[in-house]
Amino acid sequence: MRRPPIAAALLALAAVGPAAATSAGPLAAAARPQDAGGAVTAPPQSEIDDAIDAGVRRILDLQDLDGSWRHGEERYVSGQTGLCVYTILKGGLPASHPAVQRGLAFLRQNPPRATYAVACCLMAVDAADPADANELIEAWTEVLLEAQGTGFSYPGHHEDLSLTQYGCLGLRVAASRGVEVDDDVWRDLIDFAERNRSNYGGFCYVQGREDTGSMTAAGIAVLQIARDALEAQGRLGSRDATYLDGLIDDSVQWLGEHLNPHKNPAPSQPNGGGAGWHYYYLYGLERVGGLTGLARFAGRDWYAECARVLVDKQRGDGSWGGTHDTCFGVLVLKRATAPRSGGADLAVRTYGDDDPERAVSIRASGDTPLTFWVSSFGTEALETHEWDGERGKGLRVVHVAYELEDGSEVLAEVQGDAGAPARGERFPARISFPLPGEYKVRARVAVRPIDAGPNELEVLESQVLEVRVDGVMAPEARAALDDLGQDRFQGNRLEVEASSSHKGHGPGRVVDGMIATGWLSANGDAEPWIEIDTGRPPKGDRLALTPHRQGPDRPEAWATPKRVRVLLNRKELGEYEIPRAPYGKFYVDLEGTKRVRLLRIEVLERHPGEADAERCGFAAIELLP
Repeated sequence: MRRPPIAAALLALAAVGPAAATSAGPLAAAARPQDAGGAVTAPPQSEIDDAIDAGVRRILDLQDLDGSWRHGEERYVSGQTGLCVYTILKGGLPASHPAVQRGLAFLRQNPPRATYAVACCLMAVDAADPADANELIEAWTEVLLEAQGTGFSYPGHHEDLSLTQYGCLGLRVAASRGVEVDDDVWRDLIDFAERNRSNYGGFCYVQGREDTGSMTAAGIAVLQIARDALEAQGRLGSRDATYLDGLIDDSVQWLGEHLNPHKNPAPSQPNGGGAGWHYYYLYGLERVGGLTGLARFAGRDWYAECARVLVDKQRGDGSWGGTHDTCFGVLVLKRATAPRSGGADLAVRTYGDDDPERAVSIRASGDTPLTFWVSSFGTEALETHEWDGERGKGLRVVHVAYELEDGSEVLAEVQGDAGAPARGERFPARISFPLPGEYKVRARVAVRPIDAGPNELEVLESQVLEVRVDGVMAPEARAALDDLGQDRFQGNRLEVEASSSHKGHGPGRVVDGMIATGWLSANGDAEPWIEIDTGRPPKGDRLALTPHRQGPDRPEAWATPKRVRVLLNRKELGEYEIPRAPYGKFYVDLEGTKRVRLLRIEVLERHPGEADAERCGFAAIELLP
């Protein structure tokens, strides 16, 4: 680490004074954001919990059929998926949740190579702690270290402070798991961070660039992680510790003086500028707070200010923009970097309310299972059906049936006691639904009217509750999970051709092992076809055809194949109708194990898309055992 002689450093500080030592210079003085409204208070915890819940649900909605998430997957394989798995775990989902299990399976099948991706995957696996966590962490740490020079690169490209920060976060996981990281690695990272630090305490992306809030947070994170690692190894002397603590303190002061939760500050620009990467910057602030344990930067309550902006700017669908920004928003609100954060403590979703004008009010909470209960009876129902001498003690309830709104299925029935008032009994029922999705449920409460005989009943109906279930795996997702790693086309030298292709959606993408990418025909292609010529013909029993869709949340935006002809080794296998299912694969039975030399699929008819009626194709074509 580049450390001036301690005496000279102390003399320099004494000469200029603390304010000058932490100032960002004359340009920053005028640009420094003013706190004209006084201290910012955080939103109520209930609003924060609701925002976290909505953000996590949005991330779940964007998971692809193969367990991945799309943003940048073709370039940084498993990067976005690792970040999403880490986020939903930190957001409160248990490791046993289907979305987590599917995401982890994708990471195992598609190991990361780029620095960002490796670091995110390391954090995800550490948070989930599967049985093979240490094995994966050791293997991926080796990949990560290959990308280090002094700082971190992609690998094979320039080193920068953003990548170096993520490299440090990955190594932090490795060290916590007992993987040996040489002390020279940590010292090199400190040196790299220092080279990107200005005399005023701010940090830049690469030398020569402007100081920004996001990069200053990154620089502090690198210094703090490396400092803590050296101390844990017993390789940090008191003199170096004092020096590093001084650097960190000065940079935290810079961060606080320029803290602006509305944009990523760049003090050298007019009016403080805006360096982009807003939510990445907010997550940087959270990391600094978590790593240093500081609740305030230069007197500013960073969490309160960030939380207020995040709660106010969250969109109606639960997002803060792209998938990565939504992850950053959840991680900030959850204080994900702080020790012992995360875990299965996502705010439990509750449904329902009480209305005295309603005969029966019900409520529900949970996911898998959901618990339903009777929360109150209405004023008129009580006046009409409470027996004389039992006023205030409740109705005589014979049974409560919880059923689907259309009456097609009774989900649960709870018995009451027709011979006595209910006295506040809630008649709870725990119900597990077989499939994920939205369900509409009501209760029908059979009560014994006043002075009625034992077989006389009157039925009171509750409101309809619309509940959501995420904690079970859809059959289509289970089938896709079982298919991972089974594709016989993978590992073969294939030649893939098509009648046409839309820009960025070439034919080779049907065999790249990812649902996120795929082949689309071009506009004007009346008879689209795709052909796979294998080198050493693999054997298989069935084909899996996955239509290429714009995204899990936009499954019908593009046209998709409706009727196809399949030719195997130049012989027609048959014509097949592919339903307009928004989710899932279409399987073609090869009627026994066949060696595939040439596969051709012709699109004879298509389902028109809502936004694009013509272009269509496949995200994946697999040969399965």
